[in-house]
Amino acid sequence: MNDQPLVSVVIPAYNYGRYLGATLQSILAQSYRNLEVIVVNDGSTDNTLEVVEKFAGDERLKCHTQKNQGAIIATNNGIELAKGKFIASCGSDDLWTVDHVKVLMDAFRRHPDAGLVFDNAQYFHEGRENDNLKLTVPARVSRGLNDRVVSVRQTFVRNWITGITFLVRREVLDHVGLIDPELHMVGDLHLLYRIAAYRPVYFVDHVGAKIRVHEGNMTVLEPHYKYGVRSLEHLRDHYPDVCQNIGWGAFAKKLGRKYYRLARHYERIGDLESAKITYKKAFSTRKTRPRYYWGYFRVCFRSLKGLSAKKNQPV
Repeated sequence: MNDQPLVSVVIPAYNYGRYLGATLQSILAQSYRNLEVIVVNDGSTDNTLEVVEKFAGDERLKCHTQKNQGAIIATNNGIELAKGKFIASCGSDDLWTVDHVKVLMDAFRRHPDAGLVFDNAQYFHEGRENDNLKLTVPARVSRGLNDRVVSVRQTFVRNWITGITFLVRREVLDHVGLIDPELHMVGDLHLLYRIAAYRPVYFVDHVGAKIRVHEGNMTVLEPHYKYGVRSLEHLRDHYPDVCQNIGWGAFAKKLGRKYYRLARHYERIGDLESAKITYKKAFSTRKTRPRYYWGYFRVCFRSLKGLSAKKNQPV
């Protein structure tokens, strides 16, 4: 391992002990051996620590326990503890294929200008690891994209990079900063946009990760519409240079679509006032989308109808 740079792998873990063993096994079995694996136990109340203890014979594994602060802070704390010149992360319910790290480190050797490299991931249902579900980078795209730079606009528009498929230079994180803890659920995307705006990002056509689909996934448990809006507003307000690199037209298109989806969510749950405000933001951001205006007028009409019905109710 003397000629292999140290790669630090951060695993935020909260009450996923039932999955963590398989995750650790897939990481510690990597063909690239010079790893530092840091489990950040985020105040788990299940058997997480017992699972970690089963792997205590592997000196590459470390565990840091903290009070529950959420996955973003847990990940950031793990990165702060990391000693490697290259940083990766993996969800405590996901898996890596055996050559994941090796493939990415080989890409760094081929492309010394790279700030971040990533490969493909495939979704699978719990208990069915061999399911051939969709890829994060579609098969029709991945071959032609192999060993090529992925622009910041592609990173922003396509969302091909996931939190468990990339490897980044530590020096890049020192430059752009870590994940913003205010951006619940989508902070990793915000970080990726910032990285791609400043340093080249390369893709490798290799399925290096498996994303587990189960009833406990955060995107299943909690609607994330508002967090997507918050992330893009934060980018617009605090990182105008990143938005400039993306292109303001592409940025407005995505933000307008996020506003529209959030407005539809508010309309579905009956919060018509919030829906009205958010539809207005949608068509103010993208003035050429008739359905955004239609959504606004539809909600206004529903509000007036509701007020009229209340007036006609007998006292």
